[in-house]
Amino acid sequence: ANTTTIIYGDVAWMLASTALVLGMTIPGLALYYSGLVRVKNVLACIMQIFSIVCLISILWLFFGYSLAFAPAAQNLDKKCCLLFGDSSRFWMNGMTITSVHQLAQNIPGKSA
Repeated sequence: ANTTTIIYGDVAWMLASTALVLGMTIPGLALYYSGLVRVKNVLACIMQIFSIVCLISILWLFFGYSLAFAPAAQNLDKKCCLLFGDSSRFWMNGMTITSVHQLAQNIPGKSA
């Protein structure tokens, strides 16, 4: 049995650093691309960037996480999954608040 404890300071740091990255990325992209359009289109450009960031976040949550962190196939029968993870975690299947990843055992993330 995996007897890991969740350290809430590590979880808080991961959430804070994620918020900082998103807090710098969204305005940075918005200001960059807004400088390339006319003044009357700035608000539309900012809203398009915000919408795309929201869409990408949802796609990462439901699909990208599984492809990045699910265990890769160990046999050669599934050649598509040798480098990427499989679809065992799509739609957060099997995820709980107490599940952890072997590389970050103090942060909830992935069941074994």
